Amino acid sequence: MVLILIGAALVAIAVALIEGHPDELTDAYIILGIVFLNAIIGFVQEFKAEKALEALQNLIAPKTRVIRD
Repeated sequence: MVLILIGAALVAIAVALIEGHPDELTDAYIILGIVFLNAIIGFVQEFKAEKALEALQNLIAPKTRVIRD
C-alpha cells in the first residue's frame, strides 16, 4: 500500500510539472505526508511492542536451583 501511495505521489508530481503548474503539487505533498506519518506511527508502535516484549521476558526469567551430588 505504501508503494502505491509513493507511486501516486510521483505521478502527481510528474503531472504537475509536465502541465507546467508547479503550484499544483499539493496532492503530492499530502500523499507524501501521509506516507511519512504512517512510517512514524509504525516505528513508534513497533518500538513500544519491543519494549513490552522485553518486559514480559524479564517477568518470566527462568530461575532454577540445582543440587548436585
